[in-house]
Amino acid sequence: SYKRANKIDKEINEKLINIRINLLDLEQKMNGSKSRSSIGEQDDKHTIWKYLWSASGSSRSTYGPTETHKKSLNNAKTILINLNSELQKIKKERENLVIKLEEMGAPNIKSNN
Repeated sequence: SYKRANKIDKEINEKLINIRINLLDLEQKMNGSKSRSSIGEQDDKHTIWKYLWSASGSSRSTYGPTETHKKSLNNAKTILINLNSELQKIKKERENLVIKLEEMGAPNIKSNN
């Protein structure tokens, strides 16, 4: 949309680039490094999926959830809360930019909220 606008605004362009970087960072925090996984290397950061996988081990156990299972689930919940908070900030920035893009004469952006 920005590229089709009637005007150019470096500040808006920088904000758009920052939103893209933030979204990619959020994706990496959620799913881990694509480049590391493509060559079979372990990611040094625990993703929400690793904690959920660990927590789900109790579903196959007759003993019940252990402290490790409970801690893994709590860690996954904490990560989810943090990721959601970051996503809400990005959405707010995006909403503000959509308004500015419309003021610049850029075509409407199809939203997938």
